[in-house]
This record gives sequence, structure tokens and C-alpha cells, in this order.
Amino acid sequence: MSVSNLYSLGRSFASESPFHPQRFPDLYGGITRYRAASANAIYRQEEIADCLYYLQQGRIVLKVGSPHGKDAIIGVLGAGAFFGEECLTSRTLRSSTAICLIDSLAVRIEKASVVRAIRRDPAFATLYLRWVVGHGDALKASLISQLTDSSEQRLARILLQLVNSGDQTAGASVEGFDQEALAQMVGTTRSRVNFFMTRFRELGHIEYDDKIAVHESLWRVVTGQDHVGLGAHSTDTGENEK
Repeated sequence: MSVSNLYSLGRSFASESPFHPQRFPDLYGGITRYRAASANAIYRQEEIADCLYYLQQGRIVLKVGSPHGKDAIIGVLGAGAFFGEECLTSRTLRSSTAICLIDSLAVRIEKASVVRAIRRDPAFATLYLRWVVGHGDALKASLISQLTDSSEQRLARILLQLVNSGDQTAGASVEGFDQEALAQMVGTTRSRVNFFMTRFRELGHIEYDDKIAVHESLWRVVTGQDHVGLGAHSTDTGENEK
């Protein structure tokens, strides 16, 4: 498998053939559109899971918290993504909290309406299935990275994902993420993230001030061609690196 495939972003079918929320309610009903400001939660972990969401504009982060107060970021979604899909499973409560990174436009679709559309509309069913498969593929790639890569490789991969640069577009920027958030996603400490970010910048892979500009050369870190780690190369998880 090529590196570009292994570290693919799992782009959804929705990005290729957009879902049109303005047409959906005439056929199946059950849609509410609303704007959510940056830092606002669309839903919270343990709330009732009674609807599906579609992100028409903006970007959200999915966070989970443990009973012991430990938080983790498990995903970042952009326009064209469905989320809150646990409503279509046996789960009755939300498994994560969805928070807007920037001002966003979300579409709330009642569970019954989604079920009707899937049963009656092959085009919608295909679109949603493609999204679910693509999203699952991205999660699998993330798990592979968590288990086999060093923390610097995970950070590089995450930065490339955040700028949606599967096409290796140079100079794309990341907004709304501080080093603490990146540390949660990588599974390591903020000081370690700071070390790698500084080295990435010295090597010309990124630039940052208010935003982080990511260059395609960062793939050299993902592939292990440009190792900048602390001491010997390691594939330890974040818990072992603290």
C-alpha cells in the first residue's frame, strides 16, 4: 500500500456528490438548519442520540472525556461530513462532544427522516454508506498510526490531515488548534509537541504564527525520511512518552 493511501484522509462521498439539505425536507421532512458560533457545542457526550447531523459549512472537533477527567480529541470534520451517527445504532447516548472550531452551519436531521431516506432513496443510501465507509477507513488509518508510528510521525500526519492536504497542497493553513489540542490528538505531552513543532519549522516543513502553514515536505516525516525525534526512534504510544 502506498504512503498516500495508508495515510489517506478518508474523504467522504459527500464531498464528491454533496448532500442537498434544501431538497431533503420536501421528500422526507425532519430537517433543522442553524448556525453555531466558534467554541459552541452542537451536542455533548451522554446526551440523547436522536438525530444525525450534516456539516454544511465550517469545522468541528469531536472530543471524549473519561470519568477521571481526561479529555481526548478523536476526530476533526469539515464541510460535507455527517456526524452523530450513533443515533442509527443501538446506542441511545452520544459517545462524544461535537464542538465548533469556527463559525459553522449545521443541519440536524431527525432519525426517522434518515431511516426513511435510506430505505426509499438509493442515491442517499449510497451517499451515506460511502461516507460511513470512508470515515471508518480514516479511523482505521488513525489507529494504525497510533499503534505503529512515533509521536513525531503522528503529529506530522495530523497536521497534514488538518489542512486536508491528501493532495499535498503546499502552504495550506491550520486554524483553531493550539499545542494542547494537538497533544491530545497525538497522545503525548504539550512539551513534546512544542519540540517537534519547533524542529518542523527549522526544517522548513511548517511556518506558524497565528496560523500553521503546512508544506508538502512534511510527508518526509510521516514516511520516516526526516526523523527529528528525541533520542532513539520510537513507536511508543503517548502514555509511554510522558
